Amino acid sequence: MCNPGIKTRHWELMSERIGFDMAPKPNTPLSEILKLKLERHLDDLTHISNQARKEYALEKALTRMKKDWDTVDFVLVPYRDSNLKILSSVDDIQMLLDDHIVKTHTMKGSPFIEPFVDEIASWENALQKARDIIESWLVVQSAWLYLEPIFGSEDIRNQIPVQGKLFTQVDTDYKEIMTRAAKNTKAMVVLSEQGMLKKLQSSESLLENIQNGLNE
Repeated sequence: MCNPGIKTRHWELMSERIGFDMAPKPNTPLSEILKLKLERHLDDLTHISNQARKEYALEKALTRMKKDWDTVDFVLVPYRDSNLKILSSVDDIQMLLDDHIVKTHTMKGSPFIEPFVDEIASWENALQKARDIIESWLVVQSAWLYLEPIFGSEDIRNQIPVQGKLFTQVDTDYKEIMTRAAKNTKAMVVLSEQGMLKKLQSSESLLENIQNGLNE
């Protein structure tokens, strides 16, 4: 009964099993508990308490994963002599993401996850979206770094004006993403940005067209 994992739902289940309300109040003394003669229902109560303990362990693991991200920031570095900052190494963030995705998937398979099934599904979606964003972000940045000096030339823009306009769109979107990321580098704040993944994936598609036109 001193198990910290026992919640209201467990007290209700215990009470249902023994036939009366056994949930203690904050000031219930041990002597009153002993008068209930709960030892007759020890097996049932132990089973529910063990279930509560395992659910509590999952709850704490999920809370700990979310808290791990409180101290995770993206590292941004200046691009040449401009005011723009670009994304630096994200290896540590990607490793943490992969680790948490595996842990979350394992937790989803636990028979004790039912009370948190919606929360764990939401967290898994957030992690997967975060991974997709970083992967797309790196692709876009790599292409932008290659193309930006090229399309900085007026001659090239005049020779391939269609691709030049497409790059202007990519350039605008990329710089907007980087400017927002620089305002608050907290990883989960950046990765929760509304429409970020859609914008990056759109840029990826445009960049493919730009590269093809440039090659031709």
